[in-house]
Parts: sequence; structure tokens; C-alpha cells
Amino acid sequence: MASLHQELRSIFDSQITAATQLLELLKKEHDAVADQNADDIEQLLNAKQAQIECLETLTTKQDRLLVEAGFNPSRSTTEKFLIQHDTGGSFELINLWHRLSDVVMQCRDQNQRNGRLVTLRRRKTEQALNILRGQSPDSQSYGPDGTAVSGTASRPLTTV
Repeated sequence: MASLHQELRSIFDSQITAATQLLELLKKEHDAVADQNADDIEQLLNAKQAQIECLETLTTKQDRLLVEAGFNPSRSTTEKFLIQHDTGGSFELINLWHRLSDVVMQCRDQNQRNGRLVTLRRRKTEQALNILRGQSPDSQSYGPDGTAVSGTASRPLTTV
């Protein structure tokens, strides 16, 4: 059981490191989107993908260890397992698990903030394009198939 404890500790440490690095990338991504820096956004996208793949690999290892120990790897059973298999009352594994959960939640929250910022930037770009096309920026509605339809009462700037 000590070996399992050590393996899980190592996996949790690696997951925390990877999730913390992902969080930093997400924060940098937010700045790049705010600055509209396409080159940085592309580089960060590739780096984020690598971190996510690393986290997925580590989670697969963690799940395999839990299955081998006779547990179904879900959030609630993992927590129960960690509490039941605490060595010496240190709660080391459950504390690492909670730290990991906290960093993952921060990643989720930052990713949601990034998504809202991307949506805002996209709307502003669409409004600018509508103006250039001679459409009122707020006159856009949607047709039965969900595609954007707008009534244009003026001519595009390109025809002036």
C-alpha cells in the first residue's frame, strides 16, 4: 500500500504542476486576447493543448491505479479511497487532491473568463464589419435556419 501511496502522491504532484502551468497559460491567453495578439494566441493554444494532454495522461494513470486497487475512479470514490487509505493520519493525499481540485477549478474559471472575452471581441468585430458593409451595427437578426440576417438601408463603405 505504501507503493500505491507514493505513486498517487507523485501523480498528484505532477497534476498540480501541470494544472498550475495550464492556469498560467490561460492567464497569458487572456492578456493576448485582450491585446488582440494573434501570434501569441496561436502559440498559447499549442502550449495549452500540450498541458491538457499531459493532464489527461496523468489522470489515466491515476484512474488505472485506483481500478487496480479495486475502486471505480470517480470524484466521490477517489476522495473516499484517499481518506480510507490515509497513512499515519497525515491526510497528505487528500490534501494534495484538494489542492489539485482547487487549481483545476481556477483553470475552469479562467477559461470561462477567456471565453467571455473572446465572445465580446467577436461581437465588436462583427459590429465593425457591419458598419463597413453599410449595415446598422444593431439591426442584425436571425433567420429560421439560425444564420444572421440584417436589413440594410444604406450602402457599404466600399461603394462610396
